[in-house]
Amino acid sequence: MGLDLKTRDSAMHAQESLEELKALAVSAGATVAESQIQSRARADAATLVGSGKVEDLKAKIHFHDATVVIFDRDLSPTQQRNLESALEVKVLDRTQLILDIFARRARTAKDNCKWSWRN
Repeated sequence: MGLDLKTRDSAMHAQESLEELKALAVSAGATVAESQIQSRARADAATLVGSGKVEDLKAKIHFHDATVVIFDRDLSPTQQRNLESALEVKVLDRTQLILDIFARRARTAKDNCKWSWRN
């Protein structure tokens, strides 16, 4: 889910950023069912995207039987909690997704690493 805050060149930037987010999600093992950008004058303090978009997302989550929604913008802890409560699925932001990818790769590298110690 991307957000375009209606600034100069923001629509193009929002689309490019959302494409990159989709690639990150796929590299994390997710299947991307749908992506969209909402245009707003400013971010909603409670949910980032507003109550109407939250209801729209809830319907799409049900339609796709999705288990996670990933936002292209950083979410405050309150926004994340509000969204998870309203949507009834796990909600991540871009930063959390990237950290998850790094954590998975660090575990994989550690598991594949063979150390030999000599005294």
